[in-house]
Amino acid sequence: MKGRAFSHRSAWAFTNELSHPRDMHYITSPFYASRLNQRYKDEGGKRTYLPPVRSIHRGLDFRGVTGAPIFAIAPGTVVLAHDMHFEGGFTLVDHGNGIFTGYMHQHRIHVKVGDTVKAGQLIGDVGATGMVTGAHLHLAIWVQGIPGDPLSLLSLPLR
Repeated sequence: MKGRAFSHRSAWAFTNELSHPRDMHYITSPFYASRLNQRYKDEGGKRTYLPPVRSIHRGLDFRGVTGAPIFAIAPGTVVLAHDMHFEGGFTLVDHGNGIFTGYMHQHRIHVKVGDTVKAGQLIGDVGATGMVTGAHLHLAIWVQGIPGDPLSLLSLPLR
């Protein structure tokens, strides 16, 4: 499902019209932060812990409460709007020229595949779906299949 969505190619939609993805901007986990993930297996009701695995965070996490609004950061076409195992409620927007943004862990998705969205348009609500420890928005960007730092596009106010 994701492979087909990422293979979508649309006309260039990116403009200088950019928007913030949330109504508040408290970043809880930056792009490329190193994480230590605890793993375990369940067998017959008994949990056995496995050695932890280190991974790299390929997105930007914004704190949020369940139900808080999520906005598209740029105009584009929705190519995936579905509940996924790891990503939870996941919306993928194609901005053209191989640029995609992903909005993960949504409690509710307000758009459907094929919708054209504008920068600043409500596309979903913050949630704690998929593999998470609490409610937040995980914002990701890919350029020609390579993960990028969403802050390279956004200018957030300093506090």
